[in-house]
Amino acid sequence: MRIPSIGGLKDIDFQKDINNSIRESALSEKEDFMEQAILENVKRKRRGYSPLNFEFNYNYEVRNTHNILSLLIKKYKYSGGANGESFNEYYNIDIRESKLLKLGDLFKKNSNYIDRINEEILELISKDPDKYFTGDNGFKTISSDQEFFIEDGNLIIAFPKYSIAPGSTGIPTFKISLKDLDDILVDSYLAYKDYVYVNEEYEFSFSMPSSWEDKVKIVEKSDLEDYIIDEYEFDDIEFIVDFIYTPDNKIKEEAKLLSIIVLEKDEYDSLRRTLKNKLGELLGEKEDFVYLGKIYSNPYSSKSSEYTEFQLRSSDIQGRLDRLFEFIDEEDKDDDSKDKNKEKDKDKEKDKSNKDLDKYKWVFINGKRENLNKSMYKNENDNLMIPVAKVSRGLGYKVKWNPQNNTITLDGGKVATITINSKKIFYTKFNYNFKR
Repeated sequence: MRIPSIGGLKDIDFQKDINNSIRESALSEKEDFMEQAILENVKRKRRGYSPLNFEFNYNYEVRNTHNILSLLIKKYKYSGGANGESFNEYYNIDIRESKLLKLGDLFKKNSNYIDRINEEILELISKDPDKYFTGDNGFKTISSDQEFFIEDGNLIIAFPKYSIAPGSTGIPTFKISLKDLDDILVDSYLAYKDYVYVNEEYEFSFSMPSSWEDKVKIVEKSDLEDYIIDEYEFDDIEFIVDFIYTPDNKIKEEAKLLSIIVLEKDEYDSLRRTLKNKLGELLGEKEDFVYLGKIYSNPYSSKSSEYTEFQLRSSDIQGRLDRLFEFIDEEDKDDDSKDKNKEKDKDKEKDKSNKDLDKYKWVFINGKRENLNKSMYKNENDNLMIPVAKVSRGLGYKVKWNPQNNTITLDGGKVATITINSKKIFYTKFNYNFKR
């Protein structure tokens, strides 16, 4: 048996309670199984049968993704027969708040997360339907106390063995990217906002290049001892987040592009210069911590497509780490909240403005009154948008629509040419008035 013991949480009492609960549950389950094994073999002996070899395995795995520690307890029991039975148990812990999480805790109120996740699961089942039961025995919906864990930026929904699939499927799990759910996730469980990695616990953010989208996964680790970087073993790393390139060819191994490393300041100051260099570029310092960025070399063969793709994504951060990395303070969070309120006010004003524009469907083009047949509106840049075809024809252009690539071509029209020195400027000018 390997029984986990969680450490490093801020709430020591909670940490002690959860460790005691896991340990007591594990030992109780072991004791019950041993009693069952003894009783069964006593019965067999009375009947003249040889004793059975009973088996009970208890192990665990740990996942850590942006403020959430997921603990997977894996159990296996063999009590005779052709096969044993596998069971999993899941603990999901909010590291900052020191509390156990239910699935619904990840999502905003009234977000209808159950329906969203059901849709994702049904789509995944449809891609491999032979692995699952159908009809009354098939998948219908997740529950409010649904088992789950978080892994590499994905929500993994888990079901007991035999519940929605035959034993050959194993323990059914469904992987859903948190990015696909980011519009309904509680902000504190977002590892990125608008493709910016945000770590509120250590108060920093990192703006990820757009080329990283769907190609780079994020893995977080904390309280690391004997962690190896460039063949050197570092004794005590407070926190590290790895940005890992994932090739399209799943046979190829993943490779780290970048690590952002958080060290206690005293620990960093005690290192020799050569070891500091191994940890990468100094990105910034706070009262207690030092922040470093470690860019990794390209591990792939120079003739492979993976080499080219890795190099492209690596070049997007070379010489730019100090600009992509940024500290976030409490004041910044308050300002962010104020900015959001300002944006809401702007949206309200824009909505009102667009409602006013609904009244205007007529324009005068070069003195001629034209009905646009559509309402005008203002876009996100506060530019007035009017139907291009109607106005262009009024200016004398021929409007050609290409449905293959969703483009239009304007031919002809009233164009004036101005020559300034050797430069020619072509322009079209027209005046219009709004009419109710």
